[in-house]
Amino acid sequence: MTTVVTGTIGRETGTGPARRIREEGNLPGVVYGLGVDPVAVTVSYAELREALKGPAGLNTVFQLEIDGSQTRVLVKELQRDAIKRTVTHADFLRVDDSVPVKVTLPVHLVGRASKILDSGGIVEQKMFQMKVQCVPTKIPVSIEVDVTKLKPTSRLSVGDITLPDGVVPLMSSRITVAAPVVSRAARIAALEEDDDESTDETSVESADDSDE
Repeated sequence: MTTVVTGTIGRETGTGPARRIREEGNLPGVVYGLGVDPVAVTVSYAELREALKGPAGLNTVFQLEIDGSQTRVLVKELQRDAIKRTVTHADFLRVDDSVPVKVTLPVHLVGRASKILDSGGIVEQKMFQMKVQCVPTKIPVSIEVDVTKLKPTSRLSVGDITLPDGVVPLMSSRITVAAPVVSRAARIAALEEDDDESTDETSVESADDSDE
């Protein structure tokens, strides 16, 4: 069931009116998107906070009910006070299930990189958020990156990640997501192991050729 956040249209603009709106427990905002003119609104801050409490957080799609009319939206941006960090303004984006939207998702590392951990190293996460594009119905809660096969001599970049169906990255495929931090000795040992594996494969191929 989609959450409903209520509000009104036709608020006064400016610093003074915005302050009074917040003092009343509401939040000034603007609704954009889908080729419709932006509309200044006032929404219930308590209802908005409740709507965003789910696992999707700011990427939650909900119904914004303004003067009896409902529109599906997601939060485009929350502006905060520079010192108090309290929310002072909200921008909302109208959404349509057939129109892709751009969102920023948290990145979580999963799995155990045994070849790194067993050699005394660690896996360092380089990227904590990823910008992607997808239709509103396919926005994932997060991007999970499996580090199980990560080796002391390798790294994982955006291009190495298998994203959910319909989710397209909006970042360079070369950007590193996770990388090993190991000792020089462990790295040399891993390189030698890679060379041995390569030699073994070549020997097997040669043996197969000789049988022909």
